[in-house]
Amino acid sequence: MRIVELPHRRLPVALAIHEVLQAAQRVEAELVDAERFPPLGRGVADICLARSRFRGIEIDGRLAAVIETERPAPGHTHIASLAVQPAYFRRGLASALLASVLAEPGIERVTVDTAAANAPALALYRKFGFELRRRWQTREGIPMVSLVRCD
Repeated sequence: MRIVELPHRRLPVALAIHEVLQAAQRVEAELVDAERFPPLGRGVADICLARSRFRGIEIDGRLAAVIETERPAPGHTHIASLAVQPAYFRRGLASALLASVLAEPGIERVTVDTAAANAPALALYRKFGFELRRRWQTREGIPMVSLVRCD
């Protein structure tokens, strides 16, 4: 399994990222029983223009999983998105991407927000030592949690 840097400003790459995000987020929207799920409104242009860093895992020439990270401050990484194509669920792709972020030199704190009802995501982050920082709710009424891992 090889993790690759994704040059998201290139349209074909942004389209592939968008496809993975949409597929995974449709599953998450059902999981959390959300009628309106804001991540599904993100378009290809938003991905092209993002100031984030995208990495992914390709399987048989197709993007199977992606992680998007931001650097809000030195030593702090925020996971903006972590998504796996449903056909590749439970194969360790999310764990591999998350481990790659945590292994980066100079990272002292990693944060992530996820739906409070997203049990698979919560289990993944707990496995990697993330702890609850706060509970909150989106404008759409979706209960969320913010998690943090400090080294």
